[in-house]
Amino acid sequence: MGLPFLAAGSGVCGAIAPPVRAAVREVLEDEIRHARIGWAYLGSRDTTSEERRLVSAWLLPLLRAQWTRWRAQIATLPDFELPAHGCPSPVAIERASLSSIRDLVLPGFARAGVDISEAQDWLTSGRARRSRPWPLSAV
Repeated sequence: MGLPFLAAGSGVCGAIAPPVRAAVREVLEDEIRHARIGWAYLGSRDTTSEERRLVSAWLLPLLRAQWTRWRAQIATLPDFELPAHGCPSPVAIERASLSSIRDLVLPGFARAGVDISEAQDWLTSGRARRSRPWPLSAV
């Protein structure tokens, strides 16, 4: 999932220009559809319990790796915001990204039968916030 953009949807609330609001909303809806398709397949009878166990085992390492990349991208943004134009600050994007993981991503995996306990602990313990973003060239 393109989580920084999904999280940037928090900018929709402050965006004034209708074309900006419409464009961000369209991309957000597309990202959510992609996630729902993946979770539906993962939770279907076509996916075995062994496959769900493997996804459970890899969820935290994949989430940590992706979070490192997202934070590296967020770190390249200028440290200001233009909410009227749908451009939240890097801090707002990071906060919304973590909320998206907590409120959308992990519950979707849980409903599909994936054990999210390690990923949830990583998120709620604050370790995600304390992780250092790496330069894009190093990731």
